[in-house]
Amino acid sequence: MCFLGSAGFRVLAGGGPEGVALIVNRDDASSIRVAEHYAELRGIPESNVVHLESVPLGDVVSIAELKERILQPVFTALAERGIAGQIDYLVYSVGFPTRVSFDSKATEHTWVANNEGSLTGMTYLYQFLDDEKQLFLSPNSNLYFGGEMRRTKDEAGRVALDASGGSDFREPFHFRAAYAWGQGGGRLAGQAGPRYLISAMLGVVDEEKGNSVEEVLESLSRSVRADYSQPEGVFYFMDNGDVRTKTRSWGFEEAAERLRGMGLNAIAEKGSLPSGEEAIAGVMSGSAQLDLESWQGELLRGAFFDNLTSFGARFSAGNSQTVISEFIRSGAAAASGAVSEPYALQFKFPTPYLFVNYASGLSLGEAYYRSVASPYNLLLVGDPLCQPYANKLDLRLQEGFEAELASKEHVRLAPWVDAGEVAYFTFAIDGRFVGRCPVGGLWSFEKEELSKGEHRLSVVAVSDDAIASQTRVVFEFHVE
Repeated sequence: MCFLGSAGFRVLAGGGPEGVALIVNRDDASSIRVAEHYAELRGIPESNVVHLESVPLGDVVSIAELKERILQPVFTALAERGIAGQIDYLVYSVGFPTRVSFDSKATEHTWVANNEGSLTGMTYLYQFLDDEKQLFLSPNSNLYFGGEMRRTKDEAGRVALDASGGSDFREPFHFRAAYAWGQGGGRLAGQAGPRYLISAMLGVVDEEKGNSVEEVLESLSRSVRADYSQPEGVFYFMDNGDVRTKTRSWGFEEAAERLRGMGLNAIAEKGSLPSGEEAIAGVMSGSAQLDLESWQGELLRGAFFDNLTSFGARFSAGNSQTVISEFIRSGAAAASGAVSEPYALQFKFPTPYLFVNYASGLSLGEAYYRSVASPYNLLLVGDPLCQPYANKLDLRLQEGFEAELASKEHVRLAPWVDAGEVAYFTFAIDGRFVGRCPVGGLWSFEKEELSKGEHRLSVVAVSDDAIASQTRVVFEFHVE
């Protein structure tokens, strides 16, 4: 199976439409409808949308089918279109299997209960799928994870988190699929090291416990409106004494304190659901069943709801546990859950620093994968590009630029920002990155080199910090 490579010009991070590969089940009307809605909301270029035929039916796909019938066709299409090197996110529309089965020898590991992973978790770990050692099962398979958990063996022989590991926090840092990562979430020089692809599903429908198409569309619309909004709600860390909350309670107070130090509201309290009247920016809980129908909590746009339980992403009618589709229905921008028994092991779930990463300005997808050491078992559902806490730069172009774009063959761009620190500017035409310039620099292109018809020019400013958030302006123009 081929891997995505790097490109000469590309956006850095944060998450933008040019860096997304949107995967659609061509044989599923709901998949097409949701994908078209999301592409319009996010401005995802047509070249970044990949329609797949003969997607395996049912809820489970084998690891061989994932590689041969989903990932390989996607990678091939992106390479043929010349955009493989700029893709950081592989996002599935609805209409795909949610579980991936693999060799039963996996259960030889004391921390592995069965031989199933999730579609998004296994896609994120795509470089490990050909490995006979099944390294995707490793407790530290995700080196982008911003921490270094210290572990001991418990009496059952399973891997458990030592409470002292709660201090091993690494500051938030942006993601790029082209980056190689080292232990503890640090970027390595060069290309020697594992690389990943942020992956999420936009929703799960047509299942006994999934969402309706309308619920998915509304959730995506809400999440887009959350971008740059700097919401003032409360982040809740719930501790009910159950093993599902004990697994992560070691870090609740420290994460809450970090959030308060950022000027945000955060509460670690007893119970399973927030009891206050304040609007909610995020919830971290752990309970097999949550009574969301009678709950009066208000989830703000962009809110993430993370509940640790065994089958949070098992959508069959026989599952009595609360599933993540219920959080989407309640207003969350995203939620994640296990597709099969994970055991109550910290490295298989996001740490409490999930909300610290999110509130730093990282995209939802970045914050999520920055916070979980071994994501193979987790299904992430929602909008991975949502960035409520990112800082939007006041991006501008020279006076008269739009007139020049409309009338001249040789087009010059001299971007600048009125306030804020910028690392550089990058430019895309019809979704493909074609150039960049430093602050105070100039970039130009010839319209005669483009085909006749309508085109789209994107100008992107990348912030000069560890978050590398993006601000973009888009122009439509015509070539005679």
